[in-house]
Amino acid sequence: MSSATEDVNSSPLTCIASTAIGRGPSVERIAGDRKPGRGELITKAQFTPDGTAIIAQHDDHHLKTFVLPTDLLEEEQQPHQLTAYATHKSATEIQDFAIFPGFDLSDISTTYALCGDNDQPISLRNVCDWTYSQAKYPLVNDRTEAHYSPRTLHFINSGSHFLVGTHNSLAVFDVTRYNAGPVSLLQLKPRKGTYNGMPLTRKAYVSALATSVDGVLALGTTEREIALYDHSGMGERTATFNMDPYRGTGVSFLKWSPCGKYLLVAERRSDEIHVFDIRGTRRQLSSLVGRAGNTNQRLGLDIVHTRGESYELWAGGMDGVVRMWHNPGSKEGECPPSEDLKAHQAPVTSTIWHPFTSILATSAGSRYNTYDDEQDPPGGTDNSLRVHTVGPLNEAPLPYFLSSHMDSCLPLRPTPEMGAALAFRPPPSRIAGLAFCPAPEVGVGLIFRPR
Repeated sequence: MSSATEDVNSSPLTCIASTAIGRGPSVERIAGDRKPGRGELITKAQFTPDGTAIIAQHDDHHLKTFVLPTDLLEEEQQPHQLTAYATHKSATEIQDFAIFPGFDLSDISTTYALCGDNDQPISLRNVCDWTYSQAKYPLVNDRTEAHYSPRTLHFINSGSHFLVGTHNSLAVFDVTRYNAGPVSLLQLKPRKGTYNGMPLTRKAYVSALATSVDGVLALGTTEREIALYDHSGMGERTATFNMDPYRGTGVSFLKWSPCGKYLLVAERRSDEIHVFDIRGTRRQLSSLVGRAGNTNQRLGLDIVHTRGESYELWAGGMDGVVRMWHNPGSKEGECPPSEDLKAHQAPVTSTIWHPFTSILATSAGSRYNTYDDEQDPPGGTDNSLRVHTVGPLNEAPLPYFLSSHMDSCLPLRPTPEMGAALAFRPPPSRIAGLAFCPAPEVGVGLIFRPR
């Protein structure tokens, strides 16, 4: 969840940076003998908590680090070309990744992310040099000695522990216990004859995890069931329910409202996002309709806190449009989007808000297999990552100020003397084996205007 201005949708999206070449539609051709549109499909993207970089997961077994340019908001240079600063190539399919909550580009000891490779131990890697692995965490079936597939990774407790959702299981790991297995492993649908209070009824993969401001963990599965747990997943299971009354083929995303009262559930093959009041009855309050999400592809969404208790849900669709719903849960029944903005020429796989400014990043992707290597698909192959400004950047106060001094890492309320600037601190050196390489060009030169 991020913070943004009120009425952030008052102006169209303006693309200020992109991985696509040129200013027009993103037509990217992959080197070698692969067909256009293959290998560069971004399945997930996420801002680092300090807002200095974006980590992107590609369907060709790659994780890439994109550092935002220092002159991102300089209009003379827009749109900027985004290029990967560091890349991780896995030998197997990457199931998921999770960025350390205390990530700070100026401190090399914090620039880590969990990487969930299929048939491999979960690894903790430095995103400035993915070849450096700090630790590995095996999750192995005791009977077959095969690695469980880490479908979902999720940090909890400010990064001291993390959760791994796999087939019919939820594992809890202690980050400090390098090369050790989970501290607990919970079966979601227990074997017959064993007691497990309020169990799920179907064996399935864990497909989504989300923690509320009150520490309630929501877990969703590919078989359309949802469970709630106390203490960020380390406590008791408090409730279970399913999505059977509604159209869909499996939970793809879970998001909590900033107040922790409402749980928003998105599914594959569904044009609706359902809003549940989890206080007491856990009844459905409303359906956010018109998403254009009738696909098996995972389409991204994000919650953005505006003012007071207000918030917005932003979600991408199959038609390349990003849609916004204002205050989900405030009205019952079917709720159409409050705004829709064209962002891509392909399905929007990620919609993510910058942690501190009115900047929205989106990724898109689709595969084309029916045309020859020498042909482009109609309209080009839009497998791009884009950074946009949304609405005017100079009409609202800056909610936080990140100090440019290396001795301070706490966000401070700005004073009038600070002016309308958001400065990021200088980054550390990049570790490559035993040698130090230049860090990305980001730091005190990266100045964001206020929201």
